[in-house]
Amino acid sequence: FRMVSSAAASAGGGSMMWREHTENRARMSAEIAARGVPDVPWSSTRRFIGVVLACVTFSLWVAAGVASLILLVVGGTVTRTAVVGYFLVAAVYAPPMNRRVYQYASGLEVGQENGWKLIVKGKVDCSKQPHLFCSHPHGCYCAGVSLNLVISLKALKAVNATHIRMFVHSLLAGAFPVVKDWVRSLGFLPCTREQMRRTLEGGESGCIVPGGVREVVWAGRVDRERLYLKHVFGFTKLAIQTGCPLVPVYTFGESLSTGPDWVPAFEARRALTYWLQAPV
Repeated sequence: FRMVSSAAASAGGGSMMWREHTENRARMSAEIAARGVPDVPWSSTRRFIGVVLACVTFSLWVAAGVASLILLVVGGTVTRTAVVGYFLVAAVYAPPMNRRVYQYASGLEVGQENGWKLIVKGKVDCSKQPHLFCSHPHGCYCAGVSLNLVISLKALKAVNATHIRMFVHSLLAGAFPVVKDWVRSLGFLPCTREQMRRTLEGGESGCIVPGGVREVVWAGRVDRERLYLKHVFGFTKLAIQTGCPLVPVYTFGESLSTGPDWVPAFEARRALTYWLQAPV
């Protein structure tokens, strides 16, 4: 199972990856233009709504945690109490998946509307048994697998699934204000061994990005693609134990989707990211 953009980019030396990425982006724009529409987010109402929702969602991934910490540090008594109270409620109550919200968001086809293509190699049939999709690279937001597979009615039809659960960082799906409630309504779940096991054994397919934050820090490197798989074999063990087929997914261009990383002190940031288990 592979997920690619209009043209597949291959890893190369120097800044070749970035050149190929920009060339592919130009080809994607040309293909969109060939459909008779301009390559801008407001080319259609559906595309505009999808882009806005995607931007808001990914922005919340970053802002919710930072805002929570700032409010706890500089907020007054009432503010701090409200934040702590939210975290306590979140620890015992998890909003259920909202099927209507999920269907609506999936129907926006954000990936396809913005030029991405889904290519399925082999037969993937989630109706007969749950599958565990394993996606690389993470990039900054793992937008490719989210918007081009998990939240896409056409992709779900291609793999014969009614829905796919996306396993994300526990803080995003279980603690951070606002973003937790939103991604939960889309069916996202905390990426824990227990939660994944319950989901797969319950007959639902899921998707995991094994590289996690260790792979996030490599987003934007222009020399070559790097996937983090060292010491993260738990998902394979879980797939074997639950009898679920493990389906590899790869998104070309994901790691450069937010542009090249020219921020200095990369090695220091990488070491700090690995230690904190949070992207720096």
